[in-house]
Amino acid sequence: MQLVSYAGFSPVRARLLARAAVVIVFTWFGAMNFTSLGADMAERWLTGHLLFGFFQTTQLASYAPWVAKGIGGVQILGALLVALPRPRLHSLGAGLLSILAIGALTLLITNPVWIDGWGGFPAIGAGQGLIKYVAILGLLFYLGTEGQRYFMGAESARFKALASPLMLFGLILVLGWIGAMKFTEVEARGIEPLLESSPLFFWMGKVFSLRVSSMLFGVAELTTAGLLLAGWYNRSLFTLGALLTIVTMAATLSFLFTLPGWSEPLGGFPALSSSGHFLLKDMLLLAACVVLVSER
Repeated sequence: MQLVSYAGFSPVRARLLARAAVVIVFTWFGAMNFTSLGADMAERWLTGHLLFGFFQTTQLASYAPWVAKGIGGVQILGALLVALPRPRLHSLGAGLLSILAIGALTLLITNPVWIDGWGGFPAIGAGQGLIKYVAILGLLFYLGTEGQRYFMGAESARFKALASPLMLFGLILVLGWIGAMKFTEVEARGIEPLLESSPLFFWMGKVFSLRVSSMLFGVAELTTAGLLLAGWYNRSLFTLGALLTIVTMAATLSFLFTLPGWSEPLGGFPALSSSGHFLLKDMLLLAACVVLVSER
């Protein structure tokens, strides 16, 4: 594990990185929920949610801005508590954000996030951003463990024991599921603008066809997921898989600037588009991976 120590993935530094990632991402998301894009996203999720099916669409549209602002307020409050120096506040902030993460995961069950043209589940469409909340939830559990003893006593150990497996499962889920989708035509079309705008990957479109380029990404992601899974039994394979995951997430984050992932109707940077929301979550997945490396 010397490679890990050379990379500087100590538990203290990993925790600081995790806190910084949570503060940046959820403050950014929270601020975006006070914009028209936040209201539009809230309306889209509300109108597709089974629990709100008895409301008329016009009613949901009128509620959406307030729902978005309420969620945004909780996101900013949670991020602020995680940013403060006291571990007890980290636990409270991570707990608030965990509730939102669980709420986001319920949308996989209640909303149309599957690709109908490909037969629905497991062909995932809008849900690709939602499944990232599995690893994010594990990261939030991890951040909350230091202060949970003040609230939960011995029960806090259960959350601590759950955090690492949840982060690992979440990373494998994202890499494996989205990697498998790279072998479909619809996903190949989806990554086309990413490749064309990226100074790192623009050459692939000149050397390979779009489908082959997409499949190469799929092979890389599935291989990385397999190495992480093998990490249950072999520490060296896990380390290799974790480093590949970090490279993958860093490369994905680069698309935020080259795509770009900004909302033109809101004036561009720093206003995130829906694609920007999807890409920025990888900062949290990168932090989760660093935490896992530091814990081993």
